[in-house]
Parts: sequence; structure tokens; C-alpha cells
Amino acid sequence: YPFDDSAAHDTEGTYSRSPDDALFRYLARVYAANNPVMKTGQPNCDESPSETFEDGITNGAKWYDVAGT
Repeated sequence: YPFDDSAAHDTEGTYSRSPDDALFRYLARVYAANNPVMKTGQPNCDESPSETFEDGITNGAKWYDVAGT
């Protein structure tokens, strides 16, 4: 959920809060809860098998920064 860009443009680990952060978190959790793989919080991607996301969601910039999004 928004935002994928952080003010500091750190490579990863910076939570970037949106003005409607609570709403975006709620919508993301509802979406993830209705997806059998996402709701586990363990996407099991070949590139990052140990990667996990609490409640099946992540803040884009906390995961990795994407400038301009």
C-alpha cells in the first residue's frame, strides 16, 4: 500500500505514512485476508524464500524504496 517512495530515499526499511494511512492499512488487510497465499504473510517467492509480511501486507517504502511512486 502507499507509499513506495520515502522522503529519505533509503534503500529499504523506512515506513512512509500516507495521509490516509489507516484506511490503506485496513483495505490492504481485508484484501490480503481474502487471498489464501497473502494472508499467511509468507509469499514464498523463489528469490526471497525467507521474506514475510505481517498480516500479509507491507508498506512499499519499508519493503524497498521506489522513487516517484
